[in-house]
Amino acid sequence: MIVLGFNHGGVGDAETPFGHDAGAALVIGGKVVAAAEEERFARVKHTSRFPAGAITYCLETAGIGLEQVDCFCFPWNPELDRQNVARADIELSLIFNRHSLRSLVHAELFDGFRAHFGFTVPEQRRRRVPHHLAHAASTFFCSPFEQAAYLVVDAYGEMVSTSYGRGRDTHLEPMEHTLLPTSIGVLYADVTRLLGFHSREDEYKVMGLAAHGSPERFRELFRCQWRPTSTGVEQVSDERSRAAVLELTRYRRLPRTPVTAEHQDIAAALQECLEEQMLHLARVVREQTGERHLCLAGGVALNSTANGKLARSGLFEGLFIQPAANDAGTPLGAALFEAHRHSGRRKGSFSAYLGPAFPESRIDAACERRKAELVVTRPEDLLSETVRRLARGQILGWYQGRMEFGPRALGNRSILADPRKAGMKDRINHVVKHRESFRPFAPAVLAEHASEYFAMGPVAESPFMLMTVPVNPERRGSLEATVHLDGTARVQTVSAEQNPLFWRLLQRFHEETGVPALLNTSFNVNGEPIVCTPEDAIESFLSTELDALVLGDRLIERRALSLEDLLPLRPRLQEGVRLRTSLTAPGEGVVWRNTVVSRRHFQAELQEDAAALLLACDGTKTVAALLEELASGGEERSQVAASLSALLERFLRLRLICLE
Repeated sequence: MIVLGFNHGGVGDAETPFGHDAGAALVIGGKVVAAAEEERFARVKHTSRFPAGAITYCLETAGIGLEQVDCFCFPWNPELDRQNVARADIELSLIFNRHSLRSLVHAELFDGFRAHFGFTVPEQRRRRVPHHLAHAASTFFCSPFEQAAYLVVDAYGEMVSTSYGRGRDTHLEPMEHTLLPTSIGVLYADVTRLLGFHSREDEYKVMGLAAHGSPERFRELFRCQWRPTSTGVEQVSDERSRAAVLELTRYRRLPRTPVTAEHQDIAAALQECLEEQMLHLARVVREQTGERHLCLAGGVALNSTANGKLARSGLFEGLFIQPAANDAGTPLGAALFEAHRHSGRRKGSFSAYLGPAFPESRIDAACERRKAELVVTRPEDLLSETVRRLARGQILGWYQGRMEFGPRALGNRSILADPRKAGMKDRINHVVKHRESFRPFAPAVLAEHASEYFAMGPVAESPFMLMTVPVNPERRGSLEATVHLDGTARVQTVSAEQNPLFWRLLQRFHEETGVPALLNTSFNVNGEPIVCTPEDAIESFLSTELDALVLGDRLIERRALSLEDLLPLRPRLQEGVRLRTSLTAPGEGVVWRNTVVSRRHFQAELQEDAAALLLACDGTKTVAALLEELASGGEERSQVAASLSALLERFLRLRLICLE
């Protein structure tokens, strides 16, 4: 049986409040063949557009067409929407407004196949899997457990914010669920916005900020808004809780304004509130199910600090969290749910490396297109050369094999650095990632050495970088660049079975330095998705101050360009770069202003000669022709050549133009 799961937030390319983290997953004969988020193809973070790119990738991986798919699964059931909205006691009109829009969109969930592929999905092949069941299936059916409890915690889906039950073999047994307005996911998102960040995209920033504050000052403002029950938690709505909300709004922070001590303390109290609720829910699930193992899913399951405390609580002997625990994983869950309804047994082990890999010819072509800017070599011993560079303080892009599924880079689309150097964190934040200084980086460690460096607790592995655990005090000096302010780290354990090449790199680094770990962060710049294609990797490398890029078996560095190198090349504006010309009237006169704007949210004013050069770079003229054209104005050719070289070097560094 061939099952395609897909998730999106609207019809065609529309962006709506219906959903987020669009993507697709393909399951054949009960085995996961491919899965990916649409953002990696559309190059727009958390996009909710119809996942045409992800679907195309899944089908190409299997070598099939849409007409061969037996079942198309969407992880949301409109009938449950209608039932639950009548039962939920919701005061916020915003929720009703969003729900009304969602009800309209539901009728057209499958229309994207016709719009993008010219294919109409037959009604008998359409399935609408309940959202929380899709989450539950995504974790239990990917787990190593034949029998386990599951717990799903997110903002909401079909008005449900929390659910739990059991998984056994190929079946899920739902037991209990909680409806809005009770939702720790909604609360966390609301406070994230109050702190000046973007909800859904920036919750992890609040989690990182929490370590810098103390929960004491604002603790009761959060605790008075919920109460534990024998089956879960419930929202409190009384005079005290409403006063607490008003009190919190006094500290609203505007985006891009300074983060104060009060903001840090609010983040700390919010994080503590989430952890208390998660631990209470875990205790309830343990008591209600009697199971020894727990599978976790939902957007809240990406909160690695809470996960680490749950893992070390001793409530369960085993904990599994699927790497795409957020809505990006629901297409996988929907497909697995439907596949297992028709299957007598589960098929194979789970790997996070479900995204695309690219052939040598594609990598060669990507390097060839940018050959004027790159020096490409193939070291005889790539791992030794990589370790040598890391050990002397270089920051490297590392691009190998199939892309990871989920929001974490797990050693195939990574930026790597030496974790021993205390200043490395600030350097990467400043010159590579361009992000807030309070955000930590993660260590990737050889699985067999994890317990020497980290207090892992009963759950000895964290293969998907979804648990934050204490770093053993005597080892913190070896991991300074990855240890957070509170002495913890969001660890990734790497085994030879999970990722053989990355494991060998870590092993070589251990042999060279005595430390079995590397700083591992996602290969992207702030505001962009993790790189997907070789072209993405090269573009990101040239857009940052990475020292080198390891792309497959190639070591890539920047070429120092001379004017002679540039003469035969044709410069053109990068895609998404435009020049704006406007009039301003400072004081007495009128002045033309030239501003260059790029899709990377870069904006800068240019002098008139630089603006003229940008306009002339249309991809039809060589640098030699531009030089002759500019020199015809009477200036010395050598002077024009020097100016032209300097301007081109600047534009290349800013990624405003490319050379062909």
